[in-house]
Amino acid sequence: MTRLMFAVCAAALMHTTPAQAQARERTVAVIVHASNPTGALPTDEVSRIFLKREKSWPSGAAIAPVDREGSSSIRSSFARTFHDRSTSALDNYWQQQIFSGRDAPPPVAASDADVIEYVARNPNAIGYVSKATDLPATVRVLQVRDR
Repeated sequence: MTRLMFAVCAAALMHTTPAQAQARERTVAVIVHASNPTGALPTDEVSRIFLKREKSWPSGAAIAPVDREGSSSIRSSFARTFHDRSTSALDNYWQQQIFSGRDAPPPVAASDADVIEYVARNPNAIGYVSKATDLPATVRVLQVRDR
């Protein structure tokens, strides 16, 4: 009986949800302007920012998210990790937002370098790049924590 309980407990500990596994294997770095005082955000708040459901930094300044083009693997990884959706599901979300007159999607950058440039020029910007990308001093990685 003890071995069976141990095996069940061990199996439960080894089982993780897809979101938990992705959080551990995160390949995306969320970046902000170097002067942004925000040090960390939970994953769900990052999602709300990029869906434009969260519109202001704690200072009251308008958040300026920048997205990647729909065909990029980094956008697909971001969509799964932060939104728990596919890129096509996000496209549908934005089509509904546009059609209903609620909002428009964030601007789209073609590369990590373009995201870095956008964030470096805008103190209220937030974007994401490949975790392996070398970053200049004008931007920094925002710590993202799971709830």
